[in-house]
Order: sequence, then C-alpha cells, then structure tokens
Amino acid sequence: MNKPEYSDLYKFLASLGVIIISISLLLPWLFLTQSFNSLISNGEIIKYTQTAQTLINLQQTTALWFIKNLLIICTILFLLGCSLLVYSLHLWKPVQDEIDRERKLSNQKLSNELKTATKEEQFNKFVQEVSENNEEHEETIKDFSTQISKYISVEEKVLNKLAISFGENNVLRNKLIGKKQVDAIIRISPSIRAVIEIKYLTNENNLEKIANAITSQLYSFTKEYKEIRNSINIFGVGIIITSNIIRSDGQVANNKSHDCLIFSEEQLATLSNDEFRILIIDVMQKQKKTFFTPS
Repeated sequence: MNKPEYSDLYKFLASLGVIIISISLLLPWLFLTQSFNSLISNGEIIKYTQTAQTLINLQQTTALWFIKNLLIICTILFLLGCSLLVYSLHLWKPVQDEIDRERKLSNQKLSNELKTATKEEQFNKFVQEVSENNEEHEETIKDFSTQISKYISVEEKVLNKLAISFGENNVLRNKLIGKKQVDAIIRISPSIRAVIEIKYLTNENNLEKIANAITSQLYSFTKEYKEIRNSINIFGVGIIITSNIIRSDGQVANNKSHDCLIFSEEQLATLSNDEFRILIIDVMQKQKKTFFTPS
C-alpha cells in the first residue's frame, strides 16, 4: 500500500483557509451592493401574487438578519480561515522540509555521480583509446603524441556539433557515471537522455571491433545511469569518426551487434546540424526495441 501523500492534504487545507479568508473579506461587499428588493414599496408588493410576496418578504428578512450579523459572521469566517491556514502550514512545513531534504540529497547524489572528469582522467581516456586504435604499438612518442592531439581535436569537433545541434546547456561533456567516463550526456527532454560515446578511427580494419566495443560500453553506461536516474528514459549512441570515407552514405550502421553513427571527417564537416540531430534521434528510436529500452 502506498504511503499517503500528506503534503497534498495540507496544501488543500491551506488553500481552503485562504478561500475562507477571502470570502470573509468579500462578503460585506457582496451584501452591501445588493438591494434585496428593499426599494420596493408595500403598495407595489401587494400587487404581486401571494407566493411572490412571501418570497420577497423572506428575502428581505433573511438579508436583514445577515446584514445585522455580518460583522460577526465575517469575523468568525476570518478567524476560521486563519486558524485553518496556520494549522495546515504548521503541519505542512515538516513534510515539505522532508521532501526538500530528500530532493536535495537526490540532487547531491546525482551531482556526485555525474561529476565532470578531471583533465587527467580525460587525457588518460584519450591515451587508452588511441592505444586501442592501433593494433601495433611501434609508434614513436612523437607519433603517439600527434595521434592524441588529433584524437582530442576530432572529439572536440563532435562535441561542439552536438552542442549546436541540441543546445549548449543540454550537452554535458566528459561526465562520470559512477567511475565510468562518458564523452557526453544529452538532455533530449526532461524525461529522456542520450549517452554519447565518441571514437576516432584511423585503422579501418578495427571498425567492427570498435563498434562492438562501443555497444558494450553504452550498455554498461546506460545501465548504471538508469540506477541513478530511474525516472527517465536513457539511450546510448555511438559516434565513430574515420580518417577516410568508409561508407558512401555516412548513415547509421545498423545490425544486431551495434548501433553507431559512422562518418568520415569530411562527412561530419559537411553534415548540417539538423541532419546530425535527426540521425541521433533516429538511432534512439530504433533502440526502443533493443536492450537499451528502459524497463
């Protein structure tokens, strides 16, 4: 059985108290602006039917009683409304404080779980990905440093394009989900997020390997993110940038093992922001029938 939501009850009582106070203040004006047929002379009244005369007399008698006791009635209503308002606010405050505290703790937990990766953590990730990009590790330190610089440059271009396509405030860069670093988290809507993993590929023979690795990473990322934010829908999208054109269309590489967007650097540069956004949304829509779909 669900726990009763007392805060809603107290809000209702507080609202009721405000309404009663408002009535107590408006009641004198409502009565004093009405004539209640008091301007009709007895000579005019006797011309009406017996039923009409009875109704007019009852209306005038009732109105006269209310007007005579209007101050008392309004005072009682005003005190009743104030008492109800103070009582409900007194009970509501501890409940609201608890709700605010839980919300603050939840936000703090989310903030802690989604910290921005440090420069060192980001650099280490680049080093690891560049190393995985090379099947042989005979590059000189200079060559390796150049590859890292290129990798960082390409990833920055993708992140900038994401920021333009979805809005700078909706793209969180280099975030940590627990201890896992992701390249970006996009706020698609208040209830939808997209976890983005970006890879720069210089060895075309590693395409399938990298795509499968991204799929595995995204599954892990989305699963852990879902544990943090179980009230939202979370999807994963991989973006692979190649040094040469591998696919003539640059479209989504869809198969049972992975869902990734694959572009050459040239294709990425010429792709419009609207097209880029549509392609990412398209990947997410296809994932509704896969293991990325939140339970």
